Amino acid sequence: MTPTIVSPNKGFPLLDSRDFGRAETVNVEVILTFEHGQEFYDVDVIVDATATDFDTVEIDVIAQILEASGRDLSDLAKISLCYMIGEARLGQDAPLNAIVDHLIRFSAKYYFQPDQRDPHEQALVDALGIASATANLKVA
Repeated sequence: MTPTIVSPNKGFPLLDSRDFGRAETVNVEVILTFEHGQEFYDVDVIVDATATDFDTVEIDVIAQILEASGRDLSDLAKISLCYMIGEARLGQDAPLNAIVDHLIRFSAKYYFQPDQRDPHEQALVDALGIASATANLKVA
């Protein structure tokens, strides 16, 4: 079954959690770094614990996280995340554990300066339309 796409406030293509096989709520501590400043917040995201396309899950999770931001995301330089999931919960839920392992494989950090992006981060930029005005990393 192809999930339904919904577009809330910022217009991100979020998956409709009503289509999920088993929806799980995960709390995420977020730091967004912009060209000029940072934003800090916690947000609950909904993950399809039965999903097998982890890249689609990741795009959806990042979209949910960015949807909660109060800022223009055109100069987004970095996302740093901490997924707050208890060890006992992960130990008892192999499918959710596999998804979380995928989400944290790069230390849950995403770099959006054009000269720092890898193909994975470029895919997020393309899918979500973020970081369009972000400059290259300036090394002194």
